[in-house]
Amino acid sequence: MGANILMILSGVSLVACAIPLTYQMYQLLLLDAKSKGLEKPKLWAVIGASGGRGEGLLLYLLKRKNYSGEVLEVEQQKKYQLKKRLTILLLIQLISALFFLLGLFL
Repeated sequence: MGANILMILSGVSLVACAIPLTYQMYQLLLLDAKSKGLEKPKLWAVIGASGGRGEGLLLYLLKRKNYSGEVLEVEQQKKYQLKKRLTILLLIQLISALFFLLGLFL
């Protein structure tokens, strides 16, 4: 019974973190695309943030390497804050996944 509750709670946590994780990734890519001067930065941010296995991010990074941009101090600070939020959300997802796996074996 305890293992089922652990799995349910960790599954809810995984799903609950996935939405803000995707949004924060979109915000980071949008800021990066604007600073690099890409055409249609919102489209590239959506492409980069979509895809569960990272294919959108890979496509964005391949497109991005052809552009060089100047990053302002304000943008750099905002990127740092977004990266911190992404790291925290990824850690929560990792811990939730570990608890989910633990629930499978209990």
